[in-house]
Amino acid sequence: MPQVALLEVPGVRAGVTVSPEAILAAVGQAIVVSAPDGRIVSWNAEAERMYGWAAEDVLGQGLIDVTRPELAPQDDAAEIMSQLMAGRTWSGELAVQRRDGTRFPALVVDTPVLEDGELTAIIGVSSDMSDWRNLEAANEKLAHRYQLGFESAVQPVSIVDLDGRFVDVNPALCAFLGLPAASIIGRKPDEFIRSRSGPTAAEQVSAALAGADDELGGEASFRRADGSVAWALVNVALVRDTSGSPQYFFVQMRDITGRKSADEALLASNRRLESALNGVVAAIARTVELRDPYTAGHQARVATFAVAIATELGLDADAVEGIRVAASLHDIGKVAIPAEVLAYPGRLSAAQFELIKEHPQHGHDVLDGIDFPWPVARMILEHHERIDGSGYPNGRVGTEILLGSRILAVADVVEAISAHRPYRPALGMDAALATVKEGAGTLFDTAVVDACLRVMNRSEPSFPESPAA
Repeated sequence: MPQVALLEVPGVRAGVTVSPEAILAAVGQAIVVSAPDGRIVSWNAEAERMYGWAAEDVLGQGLIDVTRPELAPQDDAAEIMSQLMAGRTWSGELAVQRRDGTRFPALVVDTPVLEDGELTAIIGVSSDMSDWRNLEAANEKLAHRYQLGFESAVQPVSIVDLDGRFVDVNPALCAFLGLPAASIIGRKPDEFIRSRSGPTAAEQVSAALAGADDELGGEASFRRADGSVAWALVNVALVRDTSGSPQYFFVQMRDITGRKSADEALLASNRRLESALNGVVAAIARTVELRDPYTAGHQARVATFAVAIATELGLDADAVEGIRVAASLHDIGKVAIPAEVLAYPGRLSAAQFELIKEHPQHGHDVLDGIDFPWPVARMILEHHERIDGSGYPNGRVGTEILLGSRILAVADVVEAISAHRPYRPALGMDAALATVKEGAGTLFDTAVVDACLRVMNRSEPSFPESPAA
């Protein structure tokens, strides 16, 4: 080995020197110094650990004989030596051998030492690449598994970059849109979306990057290549690296086209059923009017008023619809009352009134077998009940009476008093409201009466005209 002067090391007190051997021993990489003929002249502690040979066992031996390197196909031993002799450093990855015969990958950097243009030594620095290569292999295996899962996923999956453009799509997404991958990659999701719930894809990307939410998505309909429409439930996740920086969007979709078609068919069927129900209700209501022409339109006007009161009370749309149907049929039981009693032009006798009082029960019995989605039959049964128990036919009190029935009771009385009757002229809306106001808390529900008064104070509902006497 060439002679090397002792080194003055900065930071160490004056007069203290450090030998090259001490420096080699302290370096955390395997360092081997060999003569031009390949004999080992220096072997540091890290080389002992890496190769499993003690320095005294390898000094003077050929480096190739000890480490038995396997050169890559593109590397040539003669070419490497020529490069070193010309004063150029060589580096590469070699498979080398430990003392126990096991092999491992090592990154080797050989640096020539020249004196007067002659090669006097080669300093080789080696790093064990086993952990790195194992990590690479694990990453490759993981990437392979991911790619297999990505490609074989039954549902559409894609990767969207931070600019909101597709960078990778799986075959299921291609099939979903009816397009090859090349026609999708590089384009933005909004180019394919026909309609969606919530913000656009671009708006969601902006929101996610602004830190609003890493989980996005919703239902969307897509235009397919053949012009048809497909629906999907879309879930979008913003993927971040270990430092929290956004990297890309992972988009999963579930094809719900079949479900949407079924929903639309069911909705259309429900519309037809609703139309048929309304037709049946109107037909039944006309049946009553045919037998009692003096109160023709009464049920329709009561329904209009009952809906206004129920809406004022904040009932939901479904409950309001149930009240409308019940109000439209509330006097159906009068079909069982003799026509001469219904059209009697004077004050009814006690016996006649007892017959009239049976119409809520008759109405209930007629409709009780129909499976309405609301308690229509019960509201009809109770529309003449009063909260103090003085009503008929069962003398129910307070909350024993359905809220819908209590609303129907007020609407019925207001319409009856304000409109014309065979035995008297119309008394007007002021008289009708005074009657229910006087009965609030005894005959009628106070909250219902208050809602009725609020409705009338704003504007009178548009009732159908009452027929003349």
